[in-house]
Amino acid sequence: MMEKEGASIAAGVGSTRPDDIGSVRRSAVGGSLMMDADDSVLATPLAAAEGVQWHERLSALRNLTQELTRPLDLDELFGVIHRELATILRAEAFFFALFHEASQTVEVVRQVESGVELAGGSFPVGSGLTSQVISSRRSQLIRRWSENGPPVHVQYASQTPGLPESAILAPLVYGEHVLGVLAVYSYQPDSFDRNDLLALEVVATQTAMAVANLRHSDYLS
Repeated sequence: MMEKEGASIAAGVGSTRPDDIGSVRRSAVGGSLMMDADDSVLATPLAAAEGVQWHERLSALRNLTQELTRPLDLDELFGVIHRELATILRAEAFFFALFHEASQTVEVVRQVESGVELAGGSFPVGSGLTSQVISSRRSQLIRRWSENGPPVHVQYASQTPGLPESAILAPLVYGEHVLGVLAVYSYQPDSFDRNDLLALEVVATQTAMAVANLRHSDYLS
């Protein structure tokens, strides 16, 4: 999580006229002072970086929404989701899974780790993290898996030894049904925060609608 830094502002008495305040830009301890005449916003380098990050996230979500307005098959859907998530999350691994309610099984249809696509697979719903997200219909944020993460019952294909340290997972909820899960992992602790989880939840909502459309067509049974 990021904390905003304070900035100490040193200004000489009488060095600035009141009507010039809106255009002031001068060096300050802890950051640069930038005041807008309309809203008088104090922006430090950290605040500016956060603004850029949010702009990137909103742009990625806009792009995803636009992409989902056209017909997509499952492979194309995965490609769009992975591309847009990669621009806004510090992820080393990502997977897209479908939940088959009739058989109570989870099918990992596509997954990528460090840019390399790995084999998928399927498993019955149990008590692991992915199954918890499906059963509860609630997202999960894991900051330090080795300290407070749930037991691992199924480990996905990976080229990296050991388990991830950070994870965010969001269910694909459509009406009364859970259609699947989006999951993002990192091998570094504290890689994700609640803002990251919120971004993934927005993507999951859009993805659920796309999956529902596929299931209503002949592409997915």
